[in-house]
Parts: sequence; structure tokens; C-alpha cells
Amino acid sequence: MRQWMLPMPSLAPYLAKDWPPGPFRIFSPEHLAAIGTLLAVILVACLVLRRHEAWRRPFRIGVAALLVAQELSYEAWHLHIGDFHAGLHLPFHLCGMAVVLSAVLLLTRHPLLFEIVYFWGLGGATQAILTPDLGPYTFPHFRYFHMFLSHGLIWLTVTCMLVVEGMRLRRGALSRIVGLTVLWMALAAGINLVTRGNYGFICHKPETASILDLMGPWPWYLLGMGGLGLVVFGLLALPWWVVERVRGRRADPA
Repeated sequence: MRQWMLPMPSLAPYLAKDWPPGPFRIFSPEHLAAIGTLLAVILVACLVLRRHEAWRRPFRIGVAALLVAQELSYEAWHLHIGDFHAGLHLPFHLCGMAVVLSAVLLLTRHPLLFEIVYFWGLGGATQAILTPDLGPYTFPHFRYFHMFLSHGLIWLTVTCMLVVEGMRLRRGALSRIVGLTVLWMALAAGINLVTRGNYGFICHKPETASILDLMGPWPWYLLGMGGLGLVVFGLLALPWWVVERVRGRRADPA
């Protein structure tokens, strides 16, 4: 009996370094579709998990595993295309650190990890999702899916910890995160010396255009970068400060 088999499509073009269909355009249909999908998934996950408490732990374990898997896939892709560099492609940027710490947070629900992921992850992931730097890698290339998946999972982690698990920032969270960020920059500087990398963009500005281009040459742009970070952290802390003020007035109306 003659058997007919459908040819399997090759994944090679979607993993290739050269991707002719680009460039990626901000707020294009494929960009808006990714944002809409992320928001829909987060909404459904929160609604389902609030109703089914027994599903929460398996969900957290699954998302943690997915965070680790997508990070490993990123390094594997750079090895595949032959341009892997220890000073560029390890998770030592803030967003990369937030990905790893998000996985640990999901497994431990540690309050300090929640604060770190809230500030580092939410600030960086929001900027990355709204203004992604994907170069030529538009839909349906691997980098398109990886970028939105990695940062979208940070969104999902923070939202579920807030809405489902009821985690909150503690008093003094902003000061703690500022201090930890300074420590991270010192660590990143040491890693850059060993790997000849540029984690945290401490050694030089990104190769692509960025807001750092408006902040002068090295090392002066580092001051601007620090000031911008304080503004972002302050905006993320503002809703909690407002809530505390309102609660204080209700407790002491005089």
C-alpha cells in the first residue's frame, strides 16, 4: 500500500540570522497583535487562577519552567547562528536578571524578589514591549516570539503575584531597590571586565539608537541613565505611595 506523507515545513528560515522580510515596525499589526495577545493571556490567567486556587502552584511552576526554557533558547539561537558572546548574550542586563528572578519568585514567592521583579522587570519589560528593538526580526521569526514571550512572562509574573497571590510592596521598597541596583551595576562592571562585555551599558552606549544618545558621552551619560532609572522607579512606586497616604488619612481623619 502506497503511503503519502505531507512534507514537513523547515524551521531553518525562522531561525536564520538573515531575515529578509524585516524590518520590524513599532505599532505595526504584528506589534499590536503581540501586545493584545499578552494582555488577553494575562487577563484570562488571573480570572481563572482567582477561581481555582488548586491550579495556582502548577501554574507558577509551569511559567517558571517556561521562563528558564525561553532564556536557554535565546543562548542556543546565538550559538546556532554562530555569534554567541559571553559579554552580550548572558542574562546580566536588568531585563535578563528580571527573567531569572521571576522564575525564582514564582517558586518561592519571596517578598524581596517580588520587589526586585516589580521594579526591574516591570519597568524594563514595559519599555521593551512598547518599543522593541528587533531590527529585521519581525513575525514569524524566532526572535519576534522570544522577545514578546520573555518580557510578556515578566508582565504575567508581576500581575499574577499582585492580583492572584496578593503580594505587595513593603515600606522602604524604593530605597532597597535603588541600593540593589547600585550593587548590580558594580557586579555588572566586574562581569564586563571578565567577559569584555557591556552589561548595563556601563562601558558604552548601545549600538542602536536609544535615549542614551541624548545624554552626552561616556561617562556622563551614566549619570543621565541613573537619573532616568530613578524617575522610572519613582513612577512605579507612586501608586503605592498614594494608597498609603489615602489609608493614613482614613485612619486619622483629623
